[in-house]
Amino acid sequence: KLRYILVPTLIRTGTVASAIRAQEVQPKLMITWRSSNYVPLDFEGKALPTQGSPLEAGVEVLDRGIPADLSLQKIYWYANGKLIAGGDGVRVIRLIAGETGAIDLRVQIPNYKTQTLVKTITIPVVVPEAIIVASSLDGEISRKFTGMRAVPFFFNIVNPKNLNFSWRVNGQSPQGEENPETLNVNLPAETPQNFKLNVELAITNPERITEIASKIVSFVVIP
Repeated sequence: KLRYILVPTLIRTGTVASAIRAQEVQPKLMITWRSSNYVPLDFEGKALPTQGSPLEAGVEVLDRGIPADLSLQKIYWYANGKLIAGGDGVRVIRLIAGETGAIDLRVQIPNYKTQTLVKTITIPVVVPEAIIVASSLDGEISRKFTGMRAVPFFFNIVNPKNLNFSWRVNGQSPQGEENPETLNVNLPAETPQNFKLNVELAITNPERITEIASKIVSFVVIP
């Protein structure tokens, strides 16, 4: 007959606990950044930079949950592998976003309590966007009054009223609009059902001629 011998496994709980505690108290390096590009007040996402946008980035080290004093620490900043700033206590830097794509931003603190702390984040660099917000649903529009609103995103501007808004409806520019950010569509009563309406929007930044965004939305007339 086969005889089974059970060999107890010895668990060194003290060693495991020590390893867990060591992981918990490791200094944590964090990078934050912000862009001043325009987004609507109700936008829950982050204001992303476009080409030429100014950016501000900062670094912090949490040591046992407490922000560390980095004033005497050598801090080096790299953008896409190139050293852009460095020195004692350089916690905050400013930079300009390059071409559309991304910025790989890296921070290195080479001698923090005999450790080297390194952190890299990716900052997307996008193009401006234009959104048309309409009171109609599912691409359908009635012959009654329908209002539309232009919403710009990620332009290098503080006040959207400084942008230029251009509307076209089936190739024609509307007349008499008091607010360039909005478009009011009034269709004649004889407009046939299933008539297609193409609404085009272009938004440009007069201070940066390369900043332009456009959007086309199609609607079908219903009774």
